[in-house]
Amino acid sequence: LLLWLLYIIRDILLLFFIAVILSSLIDPWATWCQSKRIPRAIAVIVIYVLLIGAVSGAMVLVVPTIVDESQDLVKSIRGFSTDFDILTKIQESFLPSGDVVGKTLSEIIATVSSVFGGIFSLILVFVFTFYLVVEDEAITRWIRSLTPDGYQPFVVQMVNKMKKKLGAWLRGQLVLSLFIGVMVYLGLLVLGVDYALVIGLIAALMELVPYVGPVLSAVPAIFLAFTQTGDWVLPVTVAVMFWVIQVTENNLLVPRVMQRAVGINPIISILSILIGAKLAGIVGILIAIPLVTVLSVFIEEMRAVRSHEEVP
Repeated sequence: LLLWLLYIIRDILLLFFIAVILSSLIDPWATWCQSKRIPRAIAVIVIYVLLIGAVSGAMVLVVPTIVDESQDLVKSIRGFSTDFDILTKIQESFLPSGDVVGKTLSEIIATVSSVFGGIFSLILVFVFTFYLVVEDEAITRWIRSLTPDGYQPFVVQMVNKMKKKLGAWLRGQLVLSLFIGVMVYLGLLVLGVDYALVIGLIAALMELVPYVGPVLSAVPAIFLAFTQTGDWVLPVTVAVMFWVIQVTENNLLVPRVMQRAVGINPIISILSILIGAKLAGIVGILIAIPLVTVLSVFIEEMRAVRSHEEVP
């Protein structure tokens, strides 16, 4: 019955888990403010205001350029596909009809929008996050009340460790996304590839998908470089640029930023991403690593308890 209930409210649980991840990011800042005698609620409100201001400023500065580049990009792709009759060949080879394509796309959009598309869901995530940060002590007391006396220190310690790992993962992921987005944008700008800002933004977003994302973000850049020149010199140069950026990230940033924060075996990470994609699509891909991080902390703590109990 409990599993059946969890399945029914899975969308709400997903939003709550996203809020837990965000609260893990904000909690250290709120704790620091609290040490300076600043209420945690004010700290969260300040972060929300700064976040809204940053997003609004970015939209004012960047969105017009992105819109213009996106419109030109669509026109270029249409012209290229018309010249080589690509769309017709793809449809004849792989797709039975346009109706099926439209139906499939509409189903994908409906699935994504059911979780992230509504304003209500976004507000709900922010409300959850606010109370998770502000009522940190109350939540700890609630956890203690549900736990037998002998296990309370262990459970509270495990929950705190999960929060720290989630916060470290999200901070590291934001750093990596920012690094990749800026480096791809500057690299394409130097190489003279059109739509550098759009591709840089795509690369930053795709960095949220480990292992697969960087490869997928390089494909449109290489394709656009080919349509721009018609030869393979620029596309190969772009591919080398992406390779250099990824090697730099994997050898310098990832070991320092992510390996210490998460410490999950790459095979387990890939399997978790595939399972997440199968169960929840794009959303499952995005939350696969943090969910496995939580499970890994739980398993580590349980192993530590068992090993301690086995010691005579």
